[in-house]
Amino acid sequence: MRTWRLFTVVMLVAVLASVVGLGVSAKPTQACACLDVNIVAPDRFPVGSPFAVCAIIWNHCDCNADNVKATIHLPAGLELVWPEKDIMYGRIWANTVLAYGWLVRTDVPGDYCITVTAVGQAACLGTVYGSEEHHITIWDWHVGP
Repeated sequence: MRTWRLFTVVMLVAVLASVVGLGVSAKPTQACACLDVNIVAPDRFPVGSPFAVCAIIWNHCDCNADNVKATIHLPAGLELVWPEKDIMYGRIWANTVLAYGWLVRTDVPGDYCITVTAVGQAACLGTVYGSEEHHITIWDWHVGP
């Protein structure tokens, strides 16, 4: 009960301060994880052939996310074939999904972890971001899976 009262008082002070203009911003200043990143890529793939890594980014904020940039992070052993590491999505409208992809390859069999991160700016929240990891096994087709 005591915690609830303290929470209520703090919220009232924050609302009053923003209404009266005491320098408390109504905009959050911290980053918000409002961009969901989903990676679509194979779990297993033969060595030597390029494979696609697709990033599906969903802006589940109530406002547009601007200047959204997606970046693929590849571990040693994986090589980016096309395009560049960073992709500028630009604007992702509120509650909308966009997708883009990369081509990746390797000549070294093994287990790898690919990460895609996205970051942008939303007028209602400030910085918005998201990321996801995807694990893939590259096998030598001469030897078998």
